[in-house]
Amino acid sequence: MKNKPFLLVMLVCILALSFGFVSCGGDDDNGGGGGVPDTAGRLTITSLGDYNGKYVYAQAYTSNSTALTAAASLNSNGLGGKCGHISGGTVELKVWSMTLGGTEQNPSVSNIKSYTGNGTEEFFVYIFDTENVSQSTNPIAVGGLNPPSGAVTFTNGIASGVFVDMTN
Repeated sequence: MKNKPFLLVMLVCILALSFGFVSCGGDDDNGGGGGVPDTAGRLTITSLGDYNGKYVYAQAYTSNSTALTAAASLNSNGLGGKCGHISGGTVELKVWSMTLGGTEQNPSVSNIKSYTGNGTEEFFVYIFDTENVSQSTNPIAVGGLNPPSGAVTFTNGIASGVFVDMTN
C-alpha cells in the first residue's frame, strides 16, 4: 500500500495522455458509426456497484501505436462515441482494435477493426458522471481490472474483469 500514491500519480499521467486519443462523446447508437465496423469484441466489467448510474469506457495499449478501446459505441472517426452505462454494478462494453496517431493536441485514429483476438491485456478504466464526454471532461474515478495483475484474458474477443478503484 506504500506505493498507492505513486501508482495513482502514474495512472493520472497515463490518463492525461490516453484521454487525448480516444474519449467518449457524440451520439452514435448503431454500435459502430459511418465507417466504423460493428464488433464481436466484448468486455464485461464487474464490481462497479459504487458507480451505478454512471458511465464508463476502458482502454488498453497493445503496442506503441495500437490500442483496444471498449465503449458502448464509437463515432465514425474513432475519436468519440458513447460510454457504457453502469447498472447493477456491471457494464458490458464493445471492444475495437485501432491504430493511434497524431499528437495529444491533434489525435488521430485509423484502422478501426472488430476485435476478435486472444490474449491478455491490461486495461485502464475511466468512470464519468455523463454518457457523452470530451477530452476536457475529467473522470470521477480511474481504475484497472483484476488485481494484482491488472489484466484480462480474451478468448475470441470476449473477456471479463473485476474493477479496482485507484482513486480512493
